[in-house]
Amino acid sequence: MVLTAIEHAEAKNPRPDARWRRIEHASVMNPALLNRAQKDGVILVFHSYTWEYGNILKSYGPDRLAMMHAYRTAIDMGIPVAGHSDSPISAADPLLRIQSMVTRKSQHGDLIGGEQRVSLDEAIKVWTLDGAYATFEENIKGSIAPGKLADFAILREDPRKVQDDSIKDISIEATYIGGSKVYTAPARTVAAIPQPPLNFGDGNYGGSVQSFSHFRSSLACWKVVGFWLFCFWPPWGPEAKQLGDGHDFGQPVHLQIPFAAPLGCCYMA
Repeated sequence: MVLTAIEHAEAKNPRPDARWRRIEHASVMNPALLNRAQKDGVILVFHSYTWEYGNILKSYGPDRLAMMHAYRTAIDMGIPVAGHSDSPISAADPLLRIQSMVTRKSQHGDLIGGEQRVSLDEAIKVWTLDGAYATFEENIKGSIAPGKLADFAILREDPRKVQDDSIKDISIEATYIGGSKVYTAPARTVAAIPQPPLNFGDGNYGGSVQSFSHFRSSLACWKVVGFWLFCFWPPWGPEAKQLGDGHDFGQPVHLQIPFAAPLGCCYMA
């Protein structure tokens, strides 16, 4: 119906630049509709909110999901596209929206219409230069080039060098508008990590459910200068003898340096 209205309006009052013809959402497409959009020069402004609504979108079934938010097919057909969040329906967070375009995954890890995944560079272009094109502003916005507005953000990490599922977690260091800094990330502080003695017993502690439960409960995670630093110290030694598990840990050995496993994950079974 929308395409029909656009075609009737263009036939009655043609314009040399067809960018006024755009459809927001354009959620569920099919080949026939995409062919008409291509012929009519329509800009398709798709969603990319599989992260938030992946489980709900599953109800459409695999055939419709394969053509939902059809970035891949539209780009391959040469149809102009742009991105939007539909905020407040989903977060107005460009990095999360870009991640959804690249991975097509829900927050639960489910793949939602993976046929429409695009590359990271394609997703960035959709959210920058293609968006500017859709609003007739590609000559002043959408890329960093001489003569254009100096509107840009500085990211802490290069999106091309992180895992696709972590794009949304990249922090913004600064934002500039017209060449002037309008936002600076708060200064990061290093946590003061207390260092109690480590007490490792030398006795038989196999099957000590209570002692290992106590060990797990002492696990603490610290985020230090952007890295996850996992520090823990089990209270083995004289204290462990009071757990009532029937095991004697013997004389404790006191160590002053906590065990640390920087970077990655620390899993306690």
